[in-house]
Amino acid sequence: MSRLWIVLCVAALIACNKTPSAPPPPSTGPAPSETITGNERIGWDQRASDAVELGTFRYAVYVDGTRSDLAGVTCATTSTDGTFACSAPLPTLSRGAHTIELASFIVDGNTFESARSSALRLTVGITAPSGDQTPGQVSTANAAPRDLAFNVELVVAGVDRARDLAFAPDGRLLVVEETGGIRIVHADGTVTGGVVAGSSRNGETDDRALAIAVDPQFERTHIVYVLSVSQPRDDDAMFTVARFRESNETLAERVVLVGDVRASAPRPAGSLRIGADGKLFVAFDDGADPALIDDLASYNGKILRLNPNGSTPDDQAAASPVYALAYRSPAGFDWDPQTGTLWVVDAAEGEDARISAVAGAAGSRKRGITQTTFRLPADSRPAGIAAYRGDRLPLFQHSLLLASAEGQHLLRIRLDPDAATKVLGVDRLLQNRIGAVRAVAMGPDGAIYVAGDSAIYRLIP
Repeated sequence: MSRLWIVLCVAALIACNKTPSAPPPPSTGPAPSETITGNERIGWDQRASDAVELGTFRYAVYVDGTRSDLAGVTCATTSTDGTFACSAPLPTLSRGAHTIELASFIVDGNTFESARSSALRLTVGITAPSGDQTPGQVSTANAAPRDLAFNVELVVAGVDRARDLAFAPDGRLLVVEETGGIRIVHADGTVTGGVVAGSSRNGETDDRALAIAVDPQFERTHIVYVLSVSQPRDDDAMFTVARFRESNETLAERVVLVGDVRASAPRPAGSLRIGADGKLFVAFDDGADPALIDDLASYNGKILRLNPNGSTPDDQAAASPVYALAYRSPAGFDWDPQTGTLWVVDAAEGEDARISAVAGAAGSRKRGITQTTFRLPADSRPAGIAAYRGDRLPLFQHSLLLASAEGQHLLRIRLDPDAATKVLGVDRLLQNRIGAVRAVAMGPDGAIYVAGDSAIYRLIP
């Protein structure tokens, strides 16, 4: 008898010259009725003589009696009394009640399958929102991790791939869409479309909005700041920072604050926010030239700090508006409200996405110094960032929230409240619940607002 045949006999749990037998069935224990999101893993115990035998087992899942192979199974490599702990992602389940059963099997010419496990009765109470929902309808909840319980409520549908969100003090939400237009969402869910935020230069160039910020004194000034990129016919794309006055749902009285900063093509990246000191902060990408990020004579790859009229603040170091530097493709930035640390996300094509903590340099002159940089998970390429503010969702305190369109989730970065630049860990929220998560912002109501491909939602208690 060949040595290979002996190995195959052992691996299949058969004696040589005997018919193979089915493996022991999975053990799922008691079978309570449980309400789930549908995004959990299912766990069971599997008996096997050793890890070698365990490796020959495959698994089937029966959903309401319908069989399919169970994918993504992982099992412990050590056992307790011949029992190995195993788990796998649940298969896709529709909303409502389901009965789940498991079976193990081996394939040796034919399929030899065990008896089914005890039935698990599960109710999927949370599913991805559908297109026919009405604003205010609670559509989903997420308890992964389990201490972060919240509901997700549809705010408005029909918004095209939002790139940035900003709230006016009166509750109106300004939305920058992928097309470069700006729309206004009212508290009652109605939408004003086609707000003009750019200008045309004799039909040769149109500005496309990338980011937006609202003046903290908006109730008095009605001022809105917009970062846009020009789309010329025969020249390089250029960034422009402009100030507008909102009037009758339209942005008018355009005043250019910063212009003619080269933008990367075809996907320029930049961001715009107002700091706690009332100054305007704006980030530009490297203009498709990585050498510019360290060149202090160029605004590319930098974050600028400006007065509201576009001038350089008197307290800026070297009388230059450059506040921080060395960013290839800044997807956004925000400040930790507890420590004042500025967190910047950078996501250059072909490089690992990263997040950097920037603190003010010592002395009276303002200049940001990078304190530390963290590599982001490969599946969490960022599209935007917001620091949690408020107490409506207290378990989110000391958190940064990163929108990830490619990863289709909201990445929560947990910060150490006792160490300004220390990251404790990350959690993936809303995984595959609303599709691509394209933008995130804090609302004046203390809720977290997130944008999907065609709708905006808010996370509430």
